[in-house]
Amino acid sequence: MRRLLILLFLLSCQACLCQDTTFRWNLSLNPFAVLEPQSAYGFGLGYRVSSHFELWTEASLLRGDLLHLGDYSQVKGYRQIGQIRYYWNEHFFCAGELRWKRYSMLDSQDFVNAALKDTLVRYVHTSVHTFGGAAFLFGLRQRLGSSHFFLELEAGLGLKDKRVTRKNIPAGYDFYLHYVKIDTPVDIERDVTVPYLPCALRLFYRF
Repeated sequence: MRRLLILLFLLSCQACLCQDTTFRWNLSLNPFAVLEPQSAYGFGLGYRVSSHFELWTEASLLRGDLLHLGDYSQVKGYRQIGQIRYYWNEHFFCAGELRWKRYSMLDSQDFVNAALKDTLVRYVHTSVHTFGGAAFLFGLRQRLGSSHFFLELEAGLGLKDKRVTRKNIPAGYDFYLHYVKIDTPVDIERDVTVPYLPCALRLFYRF
């Protein structure tokens, strides 16, 4: 049994040392990003620093809501994701991730003027949503026949902070949720810090 464990350990070390670093650069595409609430259109770029470490980033423009999953109108923005990856072997890796997302949209919410005891119902305005987050992920990479193409699945757990700015609101009026207590900690309309679950399936081309 002891000899078997030693043999498995040596084979594992050899697999790590023999990772293919012939192709150091890669391009990636997340085809399902357009199905997100704020449809994302972009691509990723990575560089393999060594047999174990890779630097990777993805930039996307945010436009509209392709599946109409929410009340999103005239969405315009961007998202940037950056990762430092560690590969145990050709197939498995872990990564630390930072992400930043910012978009504006045409919104309609209620606003209250406490002094006048007046409420603007469904007042149309522009809201700006800004997110910053950090996460730790695990991933699986699999070749698609050719040594250039492969598919990658990753998932993890992180924490994100959201801030909402509302523009062109009449003087003296404030967002009505500032006066209402909501039990759920996850509220898409207000400033909030919550856990998030990053998950993606990407197609990669390395060169």
